[in-house]
Amino acid sequence: MSRPLVSIIIPAHNAEKYLDNTLQRVINQTFKNFEVIVVDDGSTDSTPRIIFEYLKEDERIKLIRQSNKGVSSARNMGLEVARGKYVIFLDSDDYWDKCFLEYCVSALEQNKADVCYGGFHIINESGKILHTHVPNIERNILLDFIRGQTWMQISGVLIRRKILDKYSLKFREGCHHGQDIEFLYKLLAVSRTIAIPRVLYSYTRHSSSLSSGFKMQHLHVYGAMRRSLRFIKDTMRNSEIKEMVIDELVNRKIPLILLNKLYRASQNHKRELTWHLLRTPEIRYWIKKFKPNNLKSTAIFIFYLFGIMFPRVAWIIEKKMSRFY
Repeated sequence: MSRPLVSIIIPAHNAEKYLDNTLQRVINQTFKNFEVIVVDDGSTDSTPRIIFEYLKEDERIKLIRQSNKGVSSARNMGLEVARGKYVIFLDSDDYWDKCFLEYCVSALEQNKADVCYGGFHIINESGKILHTHVPNIERNILLDFIRGQTWMQISGVLIRRKILDKYSLKFREGCHHGQDIEFLYKLLAVSRTIAIPRVLYSYTRHSSSLSSGFKMQHLHVYGAMRRSLRFIKDTMRNSEIKEMVIDELVNRKIPLILLNKLYRASQNHKRELTWHLLRTPEIRYWIKKFKPNNLKSTAIFIFYLFGIMFPRVAWIIEKKMSRFY
């Protein structure tokens, strides 16, 4: 088999509900020069059987099996054996429009860019569209991404392999919350990125992830942010944008993310833990760093503080506000 142009890496752990649909959408792509590396991350359901059925029919599909080590380990394992000029990490419950690869490969080749992404639907488990995002292509993508003015999901980002090798970019194993954000922040800091202003894929949002209680591993996102900040300081070349990115991370993103996690902890009846964390010197340092740049960031900051002190009242307010978005 000749060298594929694109390597599609799919981590799969107990993915029997979605994997067949995801693989079928890959097989039906209008662009055909790819390999699919499915990393079975210790599944105990029928995931392996589904993969074997596709293996028998299509030589472009490969299977790697490992004990359950987590999604970051599975992605990194797939990257080790990937042979494509471009790589993409597709989650087993997300799926692409049939022209996804055709559009993204063409955009990278024509613009000599390192990274390409497009718009997407957020859907629930039954396939209902909850939200649609189409990226703005006129502004700085990293800065907009940090500010929440453009969105992307790892399943919709096609990457030139050389940029990953040059900066030794991989997913942080052992980080169970924020690993995708860390990877994308670092990637966008050193890449020429282009956006395609049209919907190209669907990202599945699970109700369990929205309703799950607070866990200490949710604070892993803080470590992900700190490592991203250090990488950007050491590596990013555009000094003007770099200064703006650092300001956004230090004075708003990190303080607000920490407050969000403390607020979530208080909402899950962990007030003693919340107050203990709030009194630690490191967290107090970051909260004091907060500098609002608009009314929205000020309102969010105040709401989180209010919610930590009065979790029940904040819960009622949040439920009422959820009707409007």
